[in-house]
Amino acid sequence: MPTLRALEIKDSNGDEKKAGQGLSREQFRHKQGKALQIVYWGRRELESYLYHPETLKRFIAPQLGNERATEIVNDQFPSAIIRNPFDDANSPQPDKDTIKGFLNRADVNLREAEYYKIARCMIPEEVHPDVVTMLGIIQLGLMNER
Repeated sequence: MPTLRALEIKDSNGDEKKAGQGLSREQFRHKQGKALQIVYWGRRELESYLYHPETLKRFIAPQLGNERATEIVNDQFPSAIIRNPFDDANSPQPDKDTIKGFLNRADVNLREAEYYKIARCMIPEEVHPDVVTMLGIIQLGLMNER
């Protein structure tokens, strides 16, 4: 009888001890014997990975126009994030309230349950490496269940 295993991915909620404890694929392979793996996002919350200037510009542009969307992004995003959206060490840590604030300033109403619509606007180059790693860990776990 196969052993049921589980992977729980949690928000770090700003806890420095938890943040950065996301497992790499190699670490996950070494810990396969446990029934439950708990890993944490490197950033505070899952929603913070949607905070990408080009993604959000692409999301609001159909409602506001390209020029206005560009103005809002340039006004609302710190220049460090515009230059390098993946530089977590030198950028403020965004969270779901940061995204909500951005959308409010853009006068775009979107419930948190609809944030998947923002994710649909992402192109592969805009997906944070933490997300790619977690998806790889999930895939690895599923492949090992066969």
